[in-house]
Amino acid sequence: MRDELEVPLERCIPARHTWASLVPPLTPGEMTLACKLDDELPAGWTVAVQRKISNAHPDILCFHPRNGIIIVEVKDWDPGARSFEIRESGVWATNRSGGPIYRTDDPVGQVMHYKEILSQTFPRYTDAEILITVVVAMTRMPDAQVRSLFSRLVPTAYRKPAYQRYAVLAGTETLQRPVTEWLPCSNGEPNPNLETYRRELKLSGNTARRISWLLRVPELETEQHEPLQLDAQKREFLRNPNGASRRKVKGAVGSGKSTLLAASAAKAVSEGKRVLVISFTITLRHWLHRLIVRAGMSVSGMGHADFSERTKSLVSRWYVHEFAKELAATAGRFTEMQRMIGSSTDYPAEEIFHLSTETVRDARCRRAHKYDLVLVDEIQNVDVRWLEVLGQCVAEDGEMVIFGDVTQNVYGLNVSWTARPVTGFPGRWTELRGSYRFPPAMYPVLRDFYDCFNLESEGADSPELAETGLFDSVDLLWVRADTIAMAGIAAEQLLKAERMGVAAMDTALLALRHEDGLDVLRVLTGEEHPAQEISDYIHVFSHDSRNSAHLKKAFWPMSGQRKLCTVHSFQGWEARYVVLLVSPNEEHETYSQSPQDRESGFDFLRTVYVGLSRLARSERTSTLVVVNAERELDQFLGRHFREVFYREDDPDGVPNCDCNGEGHLVEGDTFTCVGCEFRMPIRPHTYQNCCGHRYVRYLDS
Repeated sequence: MRDELEVPLERCIPARHTWASLVPPLTPGEMTLACKLDDELPAGWTVAVQRKISNAHPDILCFHPRNGIIIVEVKDWDPGARSFEIRESGVWATNRSGGPIYRTDDPVGQVMHYKEILSQTFPRYTDAEILITVVVAMTRMPDAQVRSLFSRLVPTAYRKPAYQRYAVLAGTETLQRPVTEWLPCSNGEPNPNLETYRRELKLSGNTARRISWLLRVPELETEQHEPLQLDAQKREFLRNPNGASRRKVKGAVGSGKSTLLAASAAKAVSEGKRVLVISFTITLRHWLHRLIVRAGMSVSGMGHADFSERTKSLVSRWYVHEFAKELAATAGRFTEMQRMIGSSTDYPAEEIFHLSTETVRDARCRRAHKYDLVLVDEIQNVDVRWLEVLGQCVAEDGEMVIFGDVTQNVYGLNVSWTARPVTGFPGRWTELRGSYRFPPAMYPVLRDFYDCFNLESEGADSPELAETGLFDSVDLLWVRADTIAMAGIAAEQLLKAERMGVAAMDTALLALRHEDGLDVLRVLTGEEHPAQEISDYIHVFSHDSRNSAHLKKAFWPMSGQRKLCTVHSFQGWEARYVVLLVSPNEEHETYSQSPQDRESGFDFLRTVYVGLSRLARSERTSTLVVVNAERELDQFLGRHFREVFYREDDPDGVPNCDCNGEGHLVEGDTFTCVGCEFRMPIRPHTYQNCCGHRYVRYLDS
């Protein structure tokens, strides 16, 4: 294996200049030791501070792609202020000024627990024994006291001469010496006390890539601490020079509707106003909270943590039917509403609406649910009659703004009302121009889809390219699949992100049908991928509609996991690496497991359009993979996407012959190997290239 990873890690995670502003703050000992490790560890090491990896959250973790891992637990305990003793039940302390004895932290047990968790990333536990070094760093205790106090807690195996170097008890004297003197692993020095074949054991390539992937900083996490940027049109909208109390905003995908909504909410919060944010999609409220906090950093000058705390008391975020329950509960009619939902075979959307028209007028609701600003997102998915209900929640001098895009009407609702004057909302729609969110390379793709499949309708907006002066690297891939193979192919494509160095939190698999998502989840957590666990994913899929709704409420963008979702529930979201699973365009009963979604219907082409537009721009490479089982889309995909072929004996999707020539299709039915200029016609299911490998195209019979 090479010393370097295919996608090298940064030296410090997060960047060293951010350590002083971490939450919770680093202790003085943690900061000093982290800086020492960064200054003194040889090249090739990464120093990660407060980085959660799997379920371990060590103070400091150092990683080298060949030499292994160092886990550091730091304690700034002052032996002058407390006395300590070791009992069978753990570490106990007493204040020297007096007081009872009490149990305190066990740093040895903690660091060994982290080692046990990280050992699970190794193919053999015996490898982890000598490739993971643990350090207990007591920054204010002398070496002798540290050894006297904690040596009894070190597992017996690490007291043997061959293994002592892998469990370091470091006091003040040790911590003042160069790290290479007390961490032999830092230079990759062989261990003469081990068996010959183990003396120079190094991390395997697969294990190194796995750990690197777990440590990598997601772009979502980096962006979280960056203020939202607003163009001149959005800044002018926030200024509201005419003092309008009812406004409506529309714009194509990527034009910044959610950004403007978030900035409007943040401005109101910075002024101490109460804000109500309503969406139809259950999951969207979590994404909007993230945007509101980022916008607040722009408009208020406050830090991320401070503004996030402020939003908790001033911003209420609900999806529309959840807000209906809130109104019912406030008006003392929650049990009535629950019985209404429970006794109905179909989701009682109409009954819920009529009940809400009554509860919103209740005196208790008029007192509790008056807001200075009411914001409604994705209005094209909401029954227009709800505007009257929500309008009654606006305070006397308050404001209400609605946001939407008719082209993203994935539920097939009648949205012709958007082309006519809207009752209570005088004036024209504010039309946002330009598409800033997705990479510029996606503009011709979305524009061609919009034109090719006639998505234009009354009030619809087509995508427009915004001149940003930025260059984005984009990889657009597609795989021809059938309904039997598509779940397995989609799962493989999702897992490729790890090998490409894309963090889990930046990856998403989107399915048109709920059942397709369940199939992919079964593949990912089944026998085909034994290293994968359900905890590696945050998803919305369940056979039980109530549990699916619960999963959507817990679908949090910063969970640290890969995301599996329907396109419907991912509306408004984005990701750097997206796998879009397109099943055939047929009549299905369960394109969404949510009862209220099934009540609304489904628009196949607009759902595909929304799925294609979920790709986020990135300073690195953004990747969109379409696994397509709908033959009517093949020609369109062939114009814009590079086709990936699957070799039958290698499901990794390598599109190259062994001669290193790139295989591709020409004239629609001929395979060409560029490396050796071999050409042959395509057979229905497989073809054989010049090197003798059979490639499976997963075509229908």
